[in-house]
Amino acid sequence: MKKPSSTHLAIAGVVLAAAVVAVVTVPTRTTASSGTIATLELTAIVRDFRAASERNGHPDFQAFAGRVHLGLVEPELGPENKPVFRDSRGWELRDPWLDHRGLAVNPFVAVEGIADEDEDEDGDEDGDEDGEESAGLLDLDRLDAFSGTVGTLRTDASERLTSRERFDQWYRDVPGVNMSFAIPLVLEETEPGSGRFVYDSHGARSVELNPWMADLPISGFFPINGRGFGNFAGYDGGSTNFHFTTEVVTTFTYRRGAGYVFGFSGDDDLWVFIGGRLVIDLGGVHPEATQWIDLDTLDWLADGEEYSMHIFHAERRTVQSNFRIETTIPLRPLGSVSTFDAFD
Repeated sequence: MKKPSSTHLAIAGVVLAAAVVAVVTVPTRTTASSGTIATLELTAIVRDFRAASERNGHPDFQAFAGRVHLGLVEPELGPENKPVFRDSRGWELRDPWLDHRGLAVNPFVAVEGIADEDEDEDGDEDGDEDGEESAGLLDLDRLDAFSGTVGTLRTDASERLTSRERFDQWYRDVPGVNMSFAIPLVLEETEPGSGRFVYDSHGARSVELNPWMADLPISGFFPINGRGFGNFAGYDGGSTNFHFTTEVVTTFTYRRGAGYVFGFSGDDDLWVFIGGRLVIDLGGVHPEATQWIDLDTLDWLADGEEYSMHIFHAERRTVQSNFRIETTIPLRPLGSVSTFDAFD
């Protein structure tokens, strides 16, 4: 798998009419008013975009549909700690890989080794009898070591991203293309002392703990409803803002054997990087999907060392927006973040 270098954008002809910088200090883990249930507050940077059909719209939003696609981004973060475009199609996930507990996992992490560019004995680069390209197939020699249920990947001719240049705009502030906002994302323990924290865009407790969720027209993850470029006029009378990305950056100290896990369920695109490496891959515009990572399965993590976690999400299409995090990792805030409001 060849790794392209990241592209840095220079947007010309954009008039910056207004810019506002907001610095947000993120509190660390706090205790709820009951004194028994703990909460964990993260900060999410939400960038608003226009739909492809709108004036100055972004062609990646409200333009695709289908299943989960793996391999749209490179397996490591770029030099700016942003995901790097790899391919506009990737591999369609037809059936999920499940670990020994029945939890969906990223097959490229669960089964190490990818045989997408090695020639086999018959001279094909892909190992298929018919010679068709099957880049990204998992190393079959390692499947026997996988103790779970093997899923299904297949190549797909349909695109899920338009270009590297357009993708580079998703998680960067680009005047005239997006607006960014900092929002608190408060998770709560499932029960006192459990150390298992949950944010659920459909959960009653999440609504209570996250005031920006109040009075939404429909249940779901809509953190900037009525803000930015405004709600999408093409759905439900313009009641909801559907087209945005979400970025969360945090750190933690790894403790081997402590049972640290992280799970996400939602739509659309979702990539989680730990220590700069991709561990959860749910790319593409798709219905709600789930993946988990058990940190003790990552043999490159060193006990007692500090690691970053980068979460990158995108809500690209109507008619639902689901977002659920569940984790036992003691995540820590990073301090302050900057956002901007800009329009052309």
